Amino acid sequence: MKSRCRVCWSRQPKSLELSQSSLELAQQSLDYAQKQLNEAVIIAPFDGIVAGIDVDEGDIVSGATPVVHLVDTHALNLIVEIDEMDIPQVEPNQEVVINLD
Repeated sequence: MKSRCRVCWSRQPKSLELSQSSLELAQQSLDYAQKQLNEAVIIAPFDGIVAGIDVDEGDIVSGATPVVHLVDTHALNLIVEIDEMDIPQVEPNQEVVINLD
């Protein structure tokens, strides 16, 4: 029986070392993942307004996955109705100010 205990005792330090190594590796992986998360940035290809969000918190996406729907507010095409009385005051390509509610 004594010989069995010596065998068990001799294996414990190796098992402890292996567990400590695994813990250190897991901590390094966690630190790396946290660094990547802290550096994660979404950059829009143009200035605009976010009209919709296409993903939910926790979704896994690639770099090519659209995450928001952007509207470019610099070049909008509007179809408007003009009162018949105002038509003589309107010119083609005339700049206008539009207020939306």
